[in-house]
Amino acid sequence: MSTALTLVIGCMAAYALVRFRFMGRDTVSLTTLMMRMVPPAVLLVPVFGIWTFQSGIDGTRAGIILVYVAMNLPFVIWILQSYIVQVPIQLEEAARMDGAGPFQVFFLVVLPLIKPGLAAAAIFTFRIAWNEFLLANALVDRDTRTVPVTIVNSITEYDIDWGVIMATGMLLAIPPILFTFVASRQIITGMTAGAVKG
Repeated sequence: MSTALTLVIGCMAAYALVRFRFMGRDTVSLTTLMMRMVPPAVLLVPVFGIWTFQSGIDGTRAGIILVYVAMNLPFVIWILQSYIVQVPIQLEEAARMDGAGPFQVFFLVVLPLIKPGLAAAAIFTFRIAWNEFLLANALVDRDTRTVPVTIVNSITEYDIDWGVIMATGMLLAIPPILFTFVASRQIITGMTAGAVKG
């Protein structure tokens, strides 16, 4: 869910930063990149403070999804900007000449051309959210804990439940492997697109 929301918001934000001219555009773009450089450990205390004061999201799945969206959004915007820049503006102008509106241009012209970027961003965003431990360990409760938190909770001062650790370890590894395998062609295209000008 966090991956889907991050891609939807991120691709629209990246398109706006690339194609629209507005005051502070370069500042927003630079701030987005700088936010990605902040490690999650630095965000733990302020996020936990907001988390505890907002009782509506305390310990809920919606709350942790919002945290993951906020954490991964700068990364997705940064990746997709480089793909949108490569889309020729003439294609969008031709679509507008044919009567397409702004949303039709975005969804029918731009999005199909940046599929490799979307695939690469989806893979990395999914893996970051799926494997994230620090924020999940501090923010979730017993009913909403994630798989990495479950693995750590299998280790107590009295016993180590190796069966649960191995089972949840397989559960932790299989979805990213399958997701990567399905989108491997798009990932390779996404990593090499734009590497050579031709």
